[in-house]
Amino acid sequence: MIKNTPPDLLESLERAIKDIDDLQQQKSKNVLSKYPVTFSIVTVIAIAAVLHGAQNIFDSIPFFNEHPVVTLLLGMCILIATGSTYKILQNKL
Repeated sequence: MIKNTPPDLLESLERAIKDIDDLQQQKSKNVLSKYPVTFSIVTVIAIAAVLHGAQNIFDSIPFFNEHPVVTLLLGMCILIATGSTYKILQNKL
């Protein structure tokens, strides 16, 4: 004798969320693909703003103005450290 089991609430909820997600994906495109030029311009402006802000911070510190080689070496060390960290994390994933 097979008993009728009530539907699992979590399964029903997951199915409903998946259906809503599928419907949303069908009705809308990715915003980035809709407006690629706008996002490119905003990205360039954001990068320029960050670089300009960093330059102003370094310009306000007399030590970095007097020793530009230290700034160069500091930047290179940061790039090497982040690159090494990226390689290590990439191998672990």
